[in-house]
Amino acid sequence: MPSVTSARPDRSELVSVGVGVIGQAPSTADDPGEDWRSRGEHAFAAMARSDSSLFIAKLEEAVLAESICVQLYDSLLDRAMHHHGNRAELVATFRQIRDEELAHVWTLIEALETVGVRARTALAEHPRTWGIAAQRVAQVLAQPDSTVPQCLHAMLIYELGEQAAWETLVTLVGAMGDDSWLRRFQAVLQDEQRHANTIKALLSRELPEA
Repeated sequence: MPSVTSARPDRSELVSVGVGVIGQAPSTADDPGEDWRSRGEHAFAAMARSDSSLFIAKLEEAVLAESICVQLYDSLLDRAMHHHGNRAELVATFRQIRDEELAHVWTLIEALETVGVRARTALAEHPRTWGIAAQRVAQVLAQPDSTVPQCLHAMLIYELGEQAAWETLVTLVGAMGDDSWLRRFQAVLQDEQRHANTIKALLSRELPEA
């Protein structure tokens, strides 16, 4: 187990991290009142028997990536409601994906807490990894003259990057032999695959016919 000296954060601190990064605390649905410390015991034991430095680094990157993704979908929601004629279907789709991305943030925070890493530290140490990747996407979403297809294309690029990141996490946690966390990460990967497919389908529908 790599050296991790930071104490485990309490629940109130995790909430403050979520507010600081995302702009709001998770709802009850996002943050189930289960004993997530006990749920992570098997994963912690497996990681303690191996060198988990790569796994921790990928968790740290992923929690930032997912937090950024929530903000990007907030921007998409704003555009769908105010810049593209209040497209009800787009609003509903973007809101559902945004809420699922927020749930992914909390899954990652739980995983980080399990190995004794503060989410705040993780966010501070990986400010550029996904921030740079998101910068271009955010610029497209912020341009008043960006079309729906342009916004969807930019978001699809980001979603595909997230999907690849979760494929790596699933591989790493699978090698550790913890079935509980593997199932949770596989469920998130399925979400990400569905998100990418949904955005791709919307993009195909929104493109002008030749």
